[in-house]
Amino acid sequence: MKYICIFINIELSGETHLTREQGEYDAGRTFTLTELGYAELRFTNQQALYHLNEVLAIITDKLRNSPSIFPQQQRVARLPLSRGLCA
Repeated sequence: MKYICIFINIELSGETHLTREQGEYDAGRTFTLTELGYAELRFTNQQALYHLNEVLAIITDKLRNSPSIFPQQQRVARLPLSRGLCA
């Protein structure tokens, strides 16, 4: 195999995600995505705006350390697919 696929959901959340109702909705979506094999990274809008380098470092670390569903022999650039990132 010459590519890897990694399934990560990256969530940027504003203040509306602090309500109980939105929290319940988010938890349900997280559960569903986890069942489909996605890992989740959640950041606040403030983190992305004011600490972008740290957010990008966390995302990069997750990508580097995520198990792939295919062995990596050679990296081949691919466009993001609807079910995950293939690179």
